[in-house]
Formats: sequence, structure tokens, C-alpha cells
Amino acid sequence: MRFHQNSLQKLYAVYEQYACARGLLFLWIPVMLAGGIGCYFSLTFEPPAALPLFSMLILVALCVFFWPERLRSAPVHTGVIALILLMTFTAGFTIAQLRTHLVRSPMLYDDTGPVDISGDVKAVETLEKSGHIRLLLENLEIEDFKAAQIPRYVRINVRGFDADKTPVDPGDRVTLLAGLNAPSPPVSPHGFDFQRYAYFKQIGGFGFSYSQPEVIRAAEKTAGRQHIRIALERFKHTIYQRIQERIGAENASVIAALMIGERKGIPEAVLDDIRDVGLAHLLSISGLHVGLIAGTLFFFVRLFLCAVPHVALRWPVKKIATLVAFMGAAAYVCLVGFHIPAVRALLMTAIVLAAILLDRQAITVRLVALAALTILLLWPESLLSASFQLSFAAVTTLIVFYTVMKPVIGRLYRHAGTPRKIALYFLGVVLTTIVASLATTPFSWFHFQQLPLLGLVSNVVVVPLVSLVVMPLILLAYLIMPLGLDVYIYSALAPFVTFIIDFSKDLAAIPYASLKPGALSFFALIMFVLSFLSCVLLRGHIRVICCVTLLILGCIFYQEKQPDIFVSSGGDLIAFNQKQDHALFLSTKMKDRFSADNWRRFLGYRDEDVYKMTDRDISHTPFLCDEFACRAVVGQSVHISMPVHDSVLSQECQWADILVTPLYIGDQMSCPARTVDKRATYYEGAHVVFLPSSKKKALQRDVVQKKTRIISVKDTRGKRPWTISNRR
Repeated sequence: MRFHQNSLQKLYAVYEQYACARGLLFLWIPVMLAGGIGCYFSLTFEPPAALPLFSMLILVALCVFFWPERLRSAPVHTGVIALILLMTFTAGFTIAQLRTHLVRSPMLYDDTGPVDISGDVKAVETLEKSGHIRLLLENLEIEDFKAAQIPRYVRINVRGFDADKTPVDPGDRVTLLAGLNAPSPPVSPHGFDFQRYAYFKQIGGFGFSYSQPEVIRAAEKTAGRQHIRIALERFKHTIYQRIQERIGAENASVIAALMIGERKGIPEAVLDDIRDVGLAHLLSISGLHVGLIAGTLFFFVRLFLCAVPHVALRWPVKKIATLVAFMGAAAYVCLVGFHIPAVRALLMTAIVLAAILLDRQAITVRLVALAALTILLLWPESLLSASFQLSFAAVTTLIVFYTVMKPVIGRLYRHAGTPRKIALYFLGVVLTTIVASLATTPFSWFHFQQLPLLGLVSNVVVVPLVSLVVMPLILLAYLIMPLGLDVYIYSALAPFVTFIIDFSKDLAAIPYASLKPGALSFFALIMFVLSFLSCVLLRGHIRVICCVTLLILGCIFYQEKQPDIFVSSGGDLIAFNQKQDHALFLSTKMKDRFSADNWRRFLGYRDEDVYKMTDRDISHTPFLCDEFACRAVVGQSVHISMPVHDSVLSQECQWADILVTPLYIGDQMSCPARTVDKRATYYEGAHVVFLPSSKKKALQRDVVQKKTRIISVKDTRGKRPWTISNRR
């Protein structure tokens, strides 16, 4: 017994040295909370609601019971710490499930033909194409729909819209004739689940209008929060119109993205260029923008107050400037929308400014942990979003880096003249870009299959321009807007925005400006995240061991295993991945282009690497096609058939080992091949097929079929509250 007590005491000493040094326990809380949330969303079934809640209550009771005893012995203290972490994990699971049930609202299960729809306009978005807008409608009335079937929101695209003839503003009640579609399932197993995204946004249907929206009632004066929301939306809509009236549509859309967070009007070509050169973060409202608004206000308010001797000597000038800066940052976030990066930036800015008021140091990793904890408690589903992951990865890494480099930076700035300070500023931009790019690389690779290689060059040129010129001018536009003088600021901004767009276009045109590899595996992403967390949350030699080991594992298993065959959820599109030639062969290029483009990016292929199976001019095509079917022999013995006519189904079933077809295979037909047909895609959604390797030796037919893996969307996501259907 004494031996076990000594062992536990030594274990606790190691734990205290490595994990709890300097109050690191608080940093584990959001990590464990995120672990519980991730566990909930990774399930393929909906667990009983009482189970996690009951488990959490038991753990809370145990923590309360043992808390007074924690200081009496090391084993009890260790046990209490373990209980707290386990309780936090269970709390994350419970909060995610609670949030799932709280946001539940009706969603369309099938596409609906032209129906009359009436609803209040919640938001108006101007799209890239001229005359195209998008309406988000609430308080709906839909023809032939019962009240229990009507979604909370629907999103409808309107083409050929003329704002001069039929102006539509947020808060107006409109009626129109529209077709509605159910939210789409993933285009491949483990792909982005748009149905889950729509479920938590409470958007139950998407569609397009057959008629122009007709305003049947103008916005009414409502009280409370509803009135504020409508007023904000109308204000944003007015700003966007004023910008468009003053300058060209392309520049106006970029300025609107920075001023009101409205990115839908930016042309896709411009967005692609900006993403390829690593400047996408400039168009997503985050810490850079909120910090610049708050910092600029703080600087000029303090400067103005200090210019008056009577005020400077008698008033707390610094704290007044701090309050004004916070109010400006909060107003900016309210205007651009409560997106995850913006909310995170506002929370961190608020804590930093509060620390200034209290004369405390604020920029610490605890600040990031508190912001992450707040967001995960309010919106647990945000853990799965790319914006959450990219935002927190970048800001956490930067804070850790500059905390370590603080003594060095202090020595460099001490006694530095103006030229040296300017040089240090640009050096800081370079270091910040390098550190943030390294931190976000795994997430950009995993979510977007994109690595901008010239991001350092673009950020060194553009970030100072945005920081010193663009954002201060935007702030000035807000301040003089009541006087109607903001239109002159838009004209002044136009040349700078034009320069950013042209510079991005020229830089993106350079060969290999952006690397687009195949998808990063989920296992590698988790290893990279855990490796970074080991550096932050552990101490001593165990930190180095864990960090290096996990990093090596991530590098070894970085490549997501590539399927050999893709089948769309509608069954109309089939693709074959010929890995040795780096080519993707499609059954058609006319249907489901969205799925084809996603598959191409997942594999890391270019547009010129995509071919049609029926194209006989390609020397390395593995297919022999006629008007009835396509055949291919992979390796030495894997026979694949893709029939498109019922008359050859029986024959192809006897020849093929793997048969993929957009047709139905009847129950009366005996088909010895492994099959993916219209019935499978209708009920199970998109499929991928992994073929066995047969390069070294020929395989028997039963061995080929046994070693072939066929995975569907239904297999990977199961039945959850947001899984409406697996078909597209």
C-alpha cells in the first residue's frame, strides 16, 4: 500500500511539474471541452440525451465532494484534476447535444416545384452577377405547406433584379414564385456536410425565384432586438448601395467586404487570385480588422484629449480612449455580423482593453483560452468550421511566439530611431506572416487543399497598406457618414483597392504561386494539432517528446488515401482516378460539375488533368467505351464496368468484378459483381470505391471482390438530426 502511495505521489509530482506548471490547468479546459464536442459530432448515431447529462452531473457531484480534500494528499489532488478534465469533456458533449436540439427546425426533405412564398426579408445580399441578389426570408407562408413543415428560414436567389423598379429592403414582407430545394448532402464520404451547416443556420430550404419579389408590406416599426436587427441590416444595405453608386462594382464589393462583411458580390476570379496569394484573411473580418479599428480609435482619441492641457492633466485620458475604442470595435462587429473570427477578436479586444483599464497585462494564452471557451459554450458547432480553426490557430501561435520573443523585441526597440523602427515594423510583418502561415497551413491544406507559396510577398506589400491606409479611411468614412461625406472616402479608397486586386492577379499568374496538393488526412491534422498543444500545455522533457513524436506521425501519414472510383449522390456522374497518370476520368462533363470540381480538388489535380471516359484521343485512357458501356482493366486482374444501357447489364455483371452504373439493377437479376447502382446512391448517397492492388500478381475474382472497399455517405455520417437524406 505504501508503495502505491509513493508511486502516486511521484506521478502527481510529474503531473504538477509538466502539466500544471504556472496555472496551465485553465488552458486544458477549452481543449477538453472541444474534445467532448468533437466526440459528439463524430458519432454516426444520436445518443440518448439523458446519458451525457447524467454522467456530467455525477462528475460534478464527485468534484464538489472531493474538492475540500484536494490539499490533504497528492493522490486526491490528482484525482480531482482528472475529474475536472473528464467533467469538462462530458460537458462539451452535453452542450453540443443540447445546442443540436435547441436549433432544431423543419427542413425540406424533397425538392418542391414552383410555389408561392411570402416572408419577411431578414437579409439582402448582392451577388457577383449583375442583377442577381439573394434573399433570406423568415416568418414564412408557403403554398400547400402546413405550419409544422415550414422552415424557419429559406434562402432564395433572384435573377434579373432591378432595385430601381422594385426596391427590397430588410424588414419588408415580400411575395414571390420560387422553387425550393432541400439542403445538399456531402459530395463524398467525409466531405463537407452542407446539411449540417444548414441545420445549425436553421435554413431549411434553398431555391431560386421565377418572379420578381413583390413588396406587400414595408418594414414595420418593431420594438426591442428585432428593431435593432432590422435597422442594422437596412443600414448595411444602404452602405452597400452608396458604395456601388460611387465606384465600380468590383472595387465596391471589396470595400463592402471590409466595411460590412459582405463578400458575396466579389467576382469569383478576384477571390481565387486573392486566395492563391494568401490574402484571403484580409476579406474575412477578424482580429486584424477589429484590432485596427480599436487601435486607431484609441490612438486618435488619446491624441486629441492630450492636445488639450486642461483635459490631459485632470481626466483619465488613457481610460477614456480605451472605452471609446471598445465601443467602436463592438459597433463594427455588430455591423459586419457575429462571425466566429469577429466574435473571437471582439472578446480578445474587450479583455485587452479591460486589462488596460485595470493596469494589467492582457496578451496571454489565457486570453485565447477564454475566448475559445466562450465561443464553444455559445456555438459548439463552430468547432468544425474552418474559420474557427484557422482563427484560433493563427492567434494562439502568434501570442506564443511573441511571448517567447518579447525580450529580444524589447532589446531591439530600446533606443531605436525612426528608420530602425520602420525596419522593425516591416520585419514584424514578415515574422507575423511566416508564423501565421505555418500555423494555418494544416487547416488550409485539410479544408481547401491549397498552400499559397507567395503569401509572404503579398502580405509584406498589402498588409501595411491595409493597416496604415485602407482601414483608417474606412473608419473615417464611418465617422463622417452622418454628414453625407463618406462618398468621397470611397473614391479615395478605389485606387488602393484596385492596386490590391491587380497585384493579387499579377502575383497569382506566376507559376506555382499556389500549391494545390491532395487532401491532408484527418489523422495527420489531429496529430499536428496535438503536437502544437503539447508545446503550449506541457512542460519539461515530456513536451519535447510529445511534440516531436506527434509531428513525425503527422508527417508520415499526411496523405489521405485516394479512392479509385467516385460516384455522385445522384448516380449520374462517375469518376475514375488513374493515380499513375495523375488523371481523373469522368463519365460526363455536363452533369453535377460541383461534385466533379470537389473531387478534383480533393485529389490535387488541375483542370487539365480531367478527361472524359469516352474520349478516344487520350493515349493513357484505361477505358474502352461504346454507346452501351465503358470497360477498364486495372492492374492485372481488376475488371471494372460502367454500363449505361439496360440491355447490357446482365452481360457486364458476368464480366466485371466491380460494376458501377447510373441504372437500377433489379432484384430478379443475378449479378455476381460488387455493385453500386441507382438504388444504392438513392438511399446511401455518394460512394467511393477503393480497389485492391494487383500490380504484382493476378488476383482471383473472389479475392478482388473481398478486398475491394466501398464506402458511402450513409456509412460515414449515419443517422443524425441533420441527415435529411443522402441523395442529391
